[in-house]
Amino acid sequence: MSNHIFISCKKLDEHGVQTRDAEIAAEVYDFLTGKGLSVFLSTFTLEQLGASAYKNAVDQALDSASVLVAIGTSAHHLNSRWVRYEWDSFSNAVRSGSKPNGRVFTYIEGMSIRALPRALGHAQTFVHGEDPLERLYNFINEALSPLVEKREREEQLELERDQRLHSATEWLAEAQRHIDTFNYANALPLLQKAADAGNTVAMANLGLLYEYGNGVAQDYGKAREWYQKGADAGNPTGMKCLGWLYVAGLGVAQDFGKAREWYQKAADAGNTDAMKNLGRLYEHGFGVAQDYGKAREWFQKAADAGNTNAMYNLASLYEHGLGVAQDYGKAREWYQKAADAGDTYAMKNLGSLYEHGLGVAQAYSKAREWYQKAAEAGNTDAMTNLGLLYEYGNGVDHAYGKAHEWFQKAANAGNTIAMRNLGLLYEHGNGVDQDYGKAREWFQKAADAGNADAKRELERLRGK
Repeated sequence: MSNHIFISCKKLDEHGVQTRDAEIAAEVYDFLTGKGLSVFLSTFTLEQLGASAYKNAVDQALDSASVLVAIGTSAHHLNSRWVRYEWDSFSNAVRSGSKPNGRVFTYIEGMSIRALPRALGHAQTFVHGEDPLERLYNFINEALSPLVEKREREEQLELERDQRLHSATEWLAEAQRHIDTFNYANALPLLQKAADAGNTVAMANLGLLYEYGNGVAQDYGKAREWYQKGADAGNPTGMKCLGWLYVAGLGVAQDFGKAREWYQKAADAGNTDAMKNLGRLYEHGFGVAQDYGKAREWFQKAADAGNTNAMYNLASLYEHGLGVAQDYGKAREWYQKAADAGDTYAMKNLGSLYEHGLGVAQAYSKAREWYQKAAEAGNTDAMTNLGLLYEYGNGVDHAYGKAHEWFQKAANAGNTIAMRNLGLLYEHGNGVDQDYGKAREWFQKAADAGNADAKRELERLRGK
């Protein structure tokens, strides 16, 4: 609890008997607290706790106080160990500027003002029995008025901030409803208002709109500005997205070192995508020395926190023995977790483990199940693998027609292996009429997209 007034006095004499100073202090304490002021007066029990515990309690109270009242019936009492420590510490804080509005008052009985310690001689002094406590209260109240005004201003600012943030939260929620229905243009002004009111999630979301050109003209520079604002205000998504802009060189010069810095900050703030992305930097040696062990550590952290992509990446390290001993069982375990969470590449890789009997008993039927799930979810590699099962009759009835169907779907979606496989079906007339022209057409498409095997097929077909 914060106390505005600190009462300092000697509580016990050398015989352990309560002093007159303590009696007067209790009277002052009761009067001031009765006026609604926040006052600290250490108890006898506190004084008997021992030097360390007493000092800690006193220091905390001194730090929060703006007024100190030193009560004494003799110079000896005012110069006693703890009393002097209290008023001397407070006075030093006032002189150093750490308490610019701090005030010290003395309240005495049975001693002259001239007998006060020199350091207290400048303080406003009140004499018990001559000056009414009301007068002391008035001086204290006047000393506290700047503090009270400051506190009131801070409370008002806090209230206004809370009101803005409340409105910002509502604007953000409404914007999200528009985003969920792909109505980005209506989301934009709401996000702008929420961001201007200090909502860091809105800042990051504005960055996303500008990065992808949703509801606005695509502008990587604007995206960077909003990500930066969110990141500077502590938003982990803003930090992570800034990292990505530096990786891709979008709106900024490509800088893997900067990317790593922002990913690290976001990861430290708990962002699992940033953890996974740090793992990718270490896996490929982008901006850091390539280190599969470090990659595994970051993938593991993100995966343990539920990041599906990190589960997939971790499984891939185990499958290929990168940074870890090759372990198909561990690979299958993590692919399974990622697949259960909806990752289509994990589904496809699970199918591959079952197809080739890696870490599991070979089971074409299981392979087909996982390829089918991934293919139906749009994974073109899985479509291609499913086509191959039908082409060779592995785990399914041999069916060139089905193979053609899956290769066609994958090829139409841009898969170059499927394009080449379609060309082979047309070349050999498997499931389709033999047609060298169509074969060349599909080989050419695959070759133009960079498939080296398709280029060799074209060379082989020359003259046919």
